[in-house]
Amino acid sequence: MDDLVNKLKTLIKVEESKKVDTQEMYKRLFKYMILWIIIALAANYVPSSQLSTSEIIIIATIGAIAFAILDMYIPALVC
Repeated sequence: MDDLVNKLKTLIKVEESKKVDTQEMYKRLFKYMILWIIIALAANYVPSSQLSTSEIIIIATIGAIAFAILDMYIPALVC
């Protein structure tokens, strides 16, 4: 019986560690939105010829998604 209780406690600990921290989620979402805006502004002002709005949105979205993927899988790169 004690073995079953210990296994259940272990499962509960694993499930608690998988919970999503909503504050961390909103913090990351805010960070990615700021990055999206920065990339969009750069795509608007840096090129010598004006890009269309849809091209700027696509470039900024791809940049923000790429950063989000890297941030999730490699949060701190140690050299």
